[in-house]
Amino acid sequence: MKHQDKQKIKSKDKLVGAFAVSWAGAAEESSPHNQMQILEVVGDYVLVQYFSWIMGEPTTCGLRSLEDICRDNWTIFLDHEYFIWWMDENVHKPKREKNKAS
Repeated sequence: MKHQDKQKIKSKDKLVGAFAVSWAGAAEESSPHNQMQILEVVGDYVLVQYFSWIMGEPTTCGLRSLEDICRDNWTIFLDHEYFIWWMDENVHKPKREKNKAS
C-alpha cells in the first residue's frame, strides 16, 4: 500500500463499527459489490461482517486488508442511519426508477 493511501486512514480505531460498501466494475458503471460492517482492526487488516442484499441479515465474516479499502474505493459510513439513507438514495432508488421506466 502506498504511504499516501495509509495516510487516508489516519486512525484505524475509528473504522471499528463503521459500515461500508465495496464496489465492482469501472467507476462510471460501478455497482455495489458487498455491504459490511467493520468489526475489528487487526494490524493492516479489518475483520468484516457481510450482510445479504435481500434481507440485510448478517451472513459471513471475512478478513480484508486496508489496501483493499483504498484500492476498491470503499464508501465508509460511521453512522448506521446515514448508511441506510445513502444506500436507498444512491443505490436502491435509482434502480426502482430505472425499472419503472422500462
